[in-house]
Amino acid sequence: MKISFNDLLKTLVKNENKVIDLILEYGKIKQQMAKSENRSWYFRQAEDSRMKKLAELNSRFESIRNHFNNTPIDIQIAELNEIKEKQANHITLNNRTMDTFVRTSLALKVSWLLQLIELKARTESLHPIEHYFVNTGDLLAISGW
Repeated sequence: MKISFNDLLKTLVKNENKVIDLILEYGKIKQQMAKSENRSWYFRQAEDSRMKKLAELNSRFESIRNHFNNTPIDIQIAELNEIKEKQANHITLNNRTMDTFVRTSLALKVSWLLQLIELKARTESLHPIEHYFVNTGDLLAISGW
């Protein structure tokens, strides 16, 4: 049985970080495209959509990377504390739907900031997405291995 790089990474990498997920998804699509000559005609017809998906993933990663590289950890921790304070001081609303929406939104923001802070503890800055497929050791390092 042949094991791909992405299958191995899914096994090894602690896949609890949206940034790592984004890198792995990008790599999976790149790998599929590299092997497209062995695929069916229908598979090859979807190449344009895969190229668009790669561009979208790269754009999202670059946006995250710019924010990550330009935001000191102190500011991220301050944002986290501010949101946690909002959570603690949240007044339950009469409208259950809105209350759930507000609580979920705050919880997602806390989760995202915790992921960024954890990543910041592992590396000072993120490289362009292609870097992590050339230097797989760096991908494992930011993944926590």
